[in-house]
Amino acid sequence: MSRLSGHGISIRLPHAWEGTIFVPDLPPPAVNLPVMHASDQTLSMQKSTFAAEVAARAGASGTVLALVEFDPILANKGLYAKQGLSLPIRREDLHPKAMQVPDPFQEGRQWFFSTRDRAFCLYAVVGIGPGLHDRLALMNDTLRTLRIDQLRRTA
Repeated sequence: MSRLSGHGISIRLPHAWEGTIFVPDLPPPAVNLPVMHASDQTLSMQKSTFAAEVAARAGASGTVLALVEFDPILANKGLYAKQGLSLPIRREDLHPKAMQVPDPFQEGRQWFFSTRDRAFCLYAVVGIGPGLHDRLALMNDTLRTLRIDQLRRTA
């Protein structure tokens, strides 16, 4: 396993997984905050928010995770009121209609939550072909290593 960390986010990646943490450089009025991609697929050089290009290649046997941070003003309320990421993610949590780009061999889900006054969305894409149970178990084991630090805000 290798540890991926940056911008107050860290996670242990299983053998043969790739990951990156980056901050987009979008023009105003965008709020550029950290995005993490982790996958058992080769990551793209493209830095799209929800890793749609990686998910499109993952097929029936891949797993793709995108953790996206949103403006801290959203933390702890509304869509982001739920505290922390509830694990494990189960088979019944996934749905084909959650996919940004529909694929008959994949299902996904978005979870919105806050932790340490930071607002996040986790988007998970999982291939539903043979080995799905093992992919879910590995994804959950990986997500259990996710650590998010509280950021110091400067005045």
